[in-house]
Amino acid sequence: MISLLLRSRGDSIYYKPLYKKYKELLPPKRSVKWLCFIYSLALTLHNNSSETKVIFEWSKDKLEIKTDKNLYLASEEINSMEKPAEFEIVLITS
Repeated sequence: MISLLLRSRGDSIYYKPLYKKYKELLPPKRSVKWLCFIYSLALTLHNNSSETKVIFEWSKDKLEIKTDKNLYLASEEINSMEKPAEFEIVLITS
């Protein structure tokens, strides 16, 4: 599972060859997609936000990410990420 998460960067939300190889040992594909997305999102925010306070809020089909600094590069990368389901991601700078 950890190896799959670490390889989840790039065009695909998860590394398909590794998932197929260890499918019997892994959680359902839907769970894997969400875990890989969360890991990629956290990594993107970490790499683009030096000492930034980040607050997450989820309501219906919208994820709000509130920060105390502008994260322009992170927002570009987040907007191009493959998501595990249809929902909106909004970055708010306060």
